[in-house]
Amino acid sequence: MTKQLFPLLALTVLAAAGPAHGAIIFQRLGDISYQCCPGAAVAFTWTQPNTWTDVRIDIPVYHNDSAGVLRTGVLYLTNSLGPGTTQLANEIDESILQSTTPGESILTAFTGLTLGPGTYHLIYHPVGGGYWDQLLVTFNALSPLTTAPGVTEGFYGIEDINAPYRPASTFVPLYYGMRVSITGTPEPAAVPEPASGLLAFGALVWIFQRRR
Repeated sequence: MTKQLFPLLALTVLAAAGPAHGAIIFQRLGDISYQCCPGAAVAFTWTQPNTWTDVRIDIPVYHNDSAGVLRTGVLYLTNSLGPGTTQLANEIDESILQSTTPGESILTAFTGLTLGPGTYHLIYHPVGGGYWDQLLVTFNALSPLTTAPGVTEGFYGIEDINAPYRPASTFVPLYYGMRVSITGTPEPAAVPEPASGLLAFGALVWIFQRRR
């Protein structure tokens, strides 16, 4: 059964501009509109045309339990989503997120990654706790999205049919953007060495002279 989002009222932003670590690849923060989703995995997809190094991914989470109670979630980074996805073939990295502080925290999930051109997926699910008392990701309905040139926002989904390996679950669309900050260093475009051009020019001059 498809699960629904749960609205939050009167929550203020912790960091409107978000973590400042390198250049922005993809970032949506702003106020929390929803926290999501007790007992279910959620997924987010983006596509980038270039290679980025030193990639860092920060995830705002919401702790729904009492102070000092440890709440945990798992975040996967993969190059595939849905049935047929496997840990061996498609997982790039995996992170355990934990908090004992009620309310919102921005947790660093991954650092030091190198991601080439392609489509990537973040899949998160809470672990343990009661149905309401979990560590949940957060969503924003209206805040501006900031992306690097050529980077595009893709699919947002909630788990509909669970799989033992959660990125392989069947997901149905969500219509709100997950709050996330993905930053890094763009890899410079390759520039031909000047010597190559000079050699080609010299060859043309030699051919022209031979024909005279």
